[in-house]
Amino acid sequence: MKGLKKIGILALSLSLFGVAACTTDGNASLINKTEETVDLAANDIVIEDTDTVMLNAMVIETKNVRTVFYLGEEFSHEGLIVKKSLLVLDKNGNRKGYVEEETLDFTVNVDEVDMNTLGTYEVTVSVREQANVKTQSYEITVKSSLFETTPNLEYYAGIEATFSDGKRMMDVLLKESTFNKDTIINGLKLKLHKKQTNADGTETTDLDPIDITNADVEIEDNIDINTVGTYLIKVKYKGSDLVINGTTYENEVAAFLIVDVINPITKIQFVGTAASRSFEATVNDIDFAEAGWKFRLTPRVGSAYVVDFSYDLFDVSDIDIFNWGQNQTVTVTYKEDPTVTVNVQIIINESQTQVITPYYTITPEIKENDAETGLPTVITLAGTNFIYGPLPKAIDSDSYYDGGATYVSGRAAKDSYGTVSFDERISIKGTSQAFKVVLENDTDLVVFFDPTGDEESELTVYEAKGTELGDDISTVTSGDVKQVIKKAVFTLSAGTYYIAAPGAGVYVHGFIVATAK
Repeated sequence: MKGLKKIGILALSLSLFGVAACTTDGNASLINKTEETVDLAANDIVIEDTDTVMLNAMVIETKNVRTVFYLGEEFSHEGLIVKKSLLVLDKNGNRKGYVEEETLDFTVNVDEVDMNTLGTYEVTVSVREQANVKTQSYEITVKSSLFETTPNLEYYAGIEATFSDGKRMMDVLLKESTFNKDTIINGLKLKLHKKQTNADGTETTDLDPIDITNADVEIEDNIDINTVGTYLIKVKYKGSDLVINGTTYENEVAAFLIVDVINPITKIQFVGTAASRSFEATVNDIDFAEAGWKFRLTPRVGSAYVVDFSYDLFDVSDIDIFNWGQNQTVTVTYKEDPTVTVNVQIIINESQTQVITPYYTITPEIKENDAETGLPTVITLAGTNFIYGPLPKAIDSDSYYDGGATYVSGRAAKDSYGTVSFDERISIKGTSQAFKVVLENDTDLVVFFDPTGDEESELTVYEAKGTELGDDISTVTSGDVKQVIKKAVFTLSAGTYYIAAPGAGVYVHGFIVATAK
């Protein structure tokens, strides 16, 4: 058919169906989101060579910019008009007024835009005048098809397809004798979904779904029960053609179901060398792949084969890195089936390159005063490496801080990280409660911490500039669950630092100091 165009709306059964596309007003002529007062009423000003010109504000005009795109299209800001307001001062610093001018010297940031995912996204436009930067933003919407923006259009939007058990994925064992492809396909549950746009094309309404049968659709598949792999069952429905602005389009929708033909692993065996089971103590995680670990996997069908250790395939149980010189057992779990495990005997030897000292008890003890602040220390590490903290909180007694029970003691339950347990913890929040760290040598400093609430928190190391925080050196983000402890390893040169939680609070449980021998 002449002029026939195809727009496939693939309602991928795994995730896409039921996603409502967002809309936005593409005709907004002026968008201004700055908090400043924008004065673009230009005076009749002549800019002299002796005048000083400063960027005062900016606005963007989007009336000619495309703000609705479709999945997979390339973003464009063609038609965007950017204007800046310049404040003009005479040579004596007196204000002469404002000059408005259009500029092509602007940047467009689309880091937050995903042209392959339905949704509404913010586009940020920036103008720079020396060190002065102004930004404005506007929104674009990524939709699934042209149909969603055509007024008074009723169209098929997708198929909801599931197996008889209501799932969209099915695992089948390799060479499974009871597998019957026809039974699976004949038992599919199918619903056809329709949508209708409003008269102005700015909103789409979901209509009641229609129950359909296999006879109403085309079904394609290439399942091979004798070969391991992932296979698709494609369910396709073709509705009547639609005419939009004189052009004819096919209204075809499809959905996919997945059949995984798998050959499960029934047994794993460690086949690495004896030398690969011996490790030197380290504050970093032991790398079993680097150690050359290998495993023999025995599948349900076929011959066993050997694979290298990888963290995509296996999990390893916790290791006590301070249990030096003693055999210990770790459990290796096959991720695809956690019931398939093997125990491996390993040994951790004392480090030949570092002195590793743990500090798991951080009960406050007033041992001496900080020379700069005069405040009592809380934790003192061995030798000339030490930690004061948190500062500048004063201490009311040997056991408690003032102001909100910063120090927590007497807890019935112990927090733990792997095989390490902690009796106490200290809460810090904000840069005013930073730990002061003084290191005589280059050091790997480990901090065990977790958020004080169920939200991510940051732990940051800053350079020390006297009693002030200098530049940030390194930041580690916690998890988002309270009492789930994370190990932060900071590699620091000799010097003085502060460790702080600049945002939400964290609990600090303990430290490890590792310095070169």
